[in-house]
Amino acid sequence: MRNPAAFWTAIAVTVVAAIGLLILSAQAVTGGKGGWVIPTVAGVALLAGAAFLVVKTPRN
Repeated sequence: MRNPAAFWTAIAVTVVAAIGLLILSAQAVTGGKGGWVIPTVAGVALLAGAAFLVVKTPRN
């Protein structure tokens, strides 16, 4: 990895954007009422998946 800071920044931006999209879509589906539990759970799962991929990615 040539620039780890850029790598981590890209991951952070991607995760935040994905969680934001999940929240927006859940709000749209539920009509804006009580639509934060599902996207929060999905966001945590997404974070866990991203962390798993990062840990399993070989360092170079």
